[in-house]
Amino acid sequence: MITGHHYMLILYSLFNTDRSAPEIIEHVRATSRVRLPLSGIYNQMKRLEEQGLVRSFSSNAEVEARGGRKRRVYKLTGLGRRCIDQCDAVKQGGLNLA
Repeated sequence: MITGHHYMLILYSLFNTDRSAPEIIEHVRATSRVRLPLSGIYNQMKRLEEQGLVRSFSSNAEVEARGGRKRRVYKLTGLGRRCIDQCDAVKQGGLNLA
């Protein structure tokens, strides 16, 4: 099950670079020791995309190695960056949510 905390880890994984779903899972695992399930990542990425936090596109990289299939890559949007910024501000006590 992917929780709200996991959504933030996914967004953070896209902060400096675009990644495919398996790359996101590996980055999250390497940086936080959290294991996201591959079985649910695509639905979660779709949800983040519907919310405008990420966008996806097909990459021509590695098409031959993948049997002619293009790789779906995810990119953080401006709204996704603002979400990360607000989360950082809350952690630092910069926002008053009362």
